[in-house]
Amino acid sequence: MRKKKICSILLAAVLSTSIAVMPVSAAGWQKDSVGWWYQEDNGAYPRNQWKQVNGQWYWFNGNGYMVTGWNWIGGSCYYMYESGAMASNTWIGDYYVNASGAWVQGKTKEQAKWIKSGDRWWYRHADGNYTRNGWELIGDNWYLFDSAGWMLTGWQKLGNDWYYMESSGAMLGQGWHWIGGSCYYMYESGAMASDTWIGDDYVNPSGAWVPNYEHKHEFTEKVDHKNATCQTEGYDIYKCSKCDETKKVTIAKIDHDYKLTKKVDATCTADGYKEYTCTMCGNIKKEITTKKLGHDFSIKKEHKDATCQAAGYDLYKCSRCNETKKVDIAKVDHNYLLTKTVKATCQNDGYKEYTCTMCGDSYQEKLAKVHHDYKLTKNAAATCTADGYKEYTCSMCGNVKKEVTAKKLGHDFSVKKDHKDANCQAAGYDLYKCSRCNETKKVDIAKVDHDYKLTKKADVTCTTDGYKEYTCSMCKDSYRTTIAKLGHDFSVLVEHKDSTCVEQGYDIYKCSRCEETQKTMYDLIPHDYDMNTEIERVDSTCTTKGHINYACKVCGDIKTVELPLNPDNHTYEETGRDLQYIYYKCKECGATKKEFNDQTYTIDLGNGKTTTVVGHFDLEMRQEILDLVNKKRAIFGSKQLSLPPMDSSLQNAANIRAYEITYSYSHTRPNGERGITSFNVDGENLAEGFTSAYDVCYAWFASESHLRNITNNSYNTMGVGVFCAKTDYGYENYFSQMFSCDKFE
Repeated sequence: MRKKKICSILLAAVLSTSIAVMPVSAAGWQKDSVGWWYQEDNGAYPRNQWKQVNGQWYWFNGNGYMVTGWNWIGGSCYYMYESGAMASNTWIGDYYVNASGAWVQGKTKEQAKWIKSGDRWWYRHADGNYTRNGWELIGDNWYLFDSAGWMLTGWQKLGNDWYYMESSGAMLGQGWHWIGGSCYYMYESGAMASDTWIGDDYVNPSGAWVPNYEHKHEFTEKVDHKNATCQTEGYDIYKCSKCDETKKVTIAKIDHDYKLTKKVDATCTADGYKEYTCTMCGNIKKEITTKKLGHDFSIKKEHKDATCQAAGYDLYKCSRCNETKKVDIAKVDHNYLLTKTVKATCQNDGYKEYTCTMCGDSYQEKLAKVHHDYKLTKNAAATCTADGYKEYTCSMCGNVKKEVTAKKLGHDFSVKKDHKDANCQAAGYDLYKCSRCNETKKVDIAKVDHDYKLTKKADVTCTTDGYKEYTCSMCKDSYRTTIAKLGHDFSVLVEHKDSTCVEQGYDIYKCSRCEETQKTMYDLIPHDYDMNTEIERVDSTCTTKGHINYACKVCGDIKTVELPLNPDNHTYEETGRDLQYIYYKCKECGATKKEFNDQTYTIDLGNGKTTTVVGHFDLEMRQEILDLVNKKRAIFGSKQLSLPPMDSSLQNAANIRAYEITYSYSHTRPNGERGITSFNVDGENLAEGFTSAYDVCYAWFASESHLRNITNNSYNTMGVGVFCAKTDYGYENYFSQMFSCDKFE
């Protein structure tokens, strides 16, 4: 993973202003809110002129202020250090100034460069020296050299730390890196992490990442605390010493601090209590000290006797208060005395009547009717058909009742008067006469069974029934019993043929008792399809089911197996493209998709040399960067920027710079030209390695020089290039902002 970097450059602008002349007593340097100036003994100050102060030359502008940096003066370009002193006879970057301080155009500086000797590399400085036994930052990368000055590669240990140098010699920077099948994490210094947690991931003592590693949290560091009250719980928050996991331990609410604030004694109807109030929250609680006393109705105030018509009462008064209670006295019973008696008979009830001596109320007491007084008045003996009895009559009311004395005797049919035998055609009988009367009774004798004898017989065959015929010896009636035909016994196989998938097979059997035959047909057997050999295949699409055809090994019959729809097999046609995506639409179902429009872009290295890089532009992140920049400009009161058209020179410059810095991350283009002058723009911001518009913008916002470009109110348009360079592990993002005071329509 590459280090995240940002870079900024802007064109200097000269500000015109003026200062007031102040009287002074001695020459010397003065400073105000604009800058430094030099005051003479007489109070004057140099303007638009050189002045030598303490052996150093300084240039003062038309307002009298000391200048710094590059300045064109009298047709020559001079460089003033931050102190304002003119540089002379030295190199300022790649530019040389002579003894008079003037820039010598065309003079080139011997450049530091890599030199290969055999299969080893060393780095020669511009002065001919080279680094030995140490680190050197070359370009954007750190390199390590041994005691002889040779560049080192692979794993290198310095002190207690391990570093990894790529085959190019560049030290791996901060982040995760796959090396030799294991993943390692390097700190910002390049040192390998070991036996520690990187976020939620653990690396072992050798530095290798251990997937799905779990450790036991040790919550030893208290990072936050809140006291508990009687209203809310408190807590302690602890942090694991091995990772950033935290644990919150709740502290239970403390008890209320109650103080006695009120005391009330008990009465007849209310409890006595003490009232306590919490000094912290004002909560109130009651504590019953004495249960309510209840009334003491011990004083009788009034009395009324009860009668059989009305209740009486007693009225009592409480001895502690004026409350009264009335106690009812129930009515008393009537005082009944016997005043009348009527005797009962066998026909009617009698009664006794009683009357109350107090109120005259009366009631009757019933006397039940008495029994009849029966006398025997008739006696009859029993016969064959009637019971014997005695008859009684009541002497009081003439009512009659019967009493059975003997059950009826019934007939005695013991005398046989006549007889007839039964046969198989008619029933017989016996006729009897009662011994006590002339009644008779006829007893039937049932017909007897036929006397059947076997008189005829026929044998069974395969196709006809047999029988036996029987005849009665008395009446010549006859009947037959049938013996079912045997049916054929087709147990002798005389011919066989197997079934195939196109012709039925059969078995022919002969009866073991006769010459009859039977043919049994068998179903066709299933086709033997060769499911390992596809005769034809038509693949399914997103809207049309496909099929596979298989052939029978015996007869060549075709079996078609339908395939399910394949929702992923679309027939896509390109519908358009931009610098980020190629857009497609399925001509069958209308489904759409897009894929990155990775193209090969050519980088000009100068002197007719080029290289290429593959990737695409992120137009969505381009818009997000504009939105975030305009939000920041609004805070600073700067006017809103707009994006130039995609085919404009400014946007083209932003795109070129975005993919150029994949080769050389610098405000100088790979061909040696300065970016802002080459493309005639007013400002440039660069960045690489960030994964979102938010991250890259807030890195720019945190940099003073980048923020100056972003909030410069003279700019109207901003070209934004977000190039996603394709790598072995995905995409790496490169960013450019090209600012212009011009407006693009």
